[in-house]
Amino acid sequence: MNIKKVFSEVDDFIIVWCQAKNIKKESQVSMEWYNPEGKLVFTINIDVKPTNQEHPYRYFWSVMRYNFINTVKGKVFGVWKVKIKPLKKGVRK
Repeated sequence: MNIKKVFSEVDDFIIVWCQAKNIKKESQVSMEWYNPEGKLVFTINIDVKPTNQEHPYRYFWSVMRYNFINTVKGKVFGVWKVKIKPLKKGVRK
């Protein structure tokens, strides 16, 4: 619903939505938000449950509020990136 690629200061938030499959065991991923200058500005860790016949895919998401983006010094235009990385067991931020 209302999926788009370009955001401005009038948007309330940005959601990155992901779909995973073939998850064999409960695991954790981090979603790292980088501004167009390549600076890490936000990280969230998310638990992902295993997939099975009943749930062949798992869905997870991260939300960044624009009031957070506006606290970045100056206006930053360009492509924001979100990296998704598996976390090793026992590692939590």
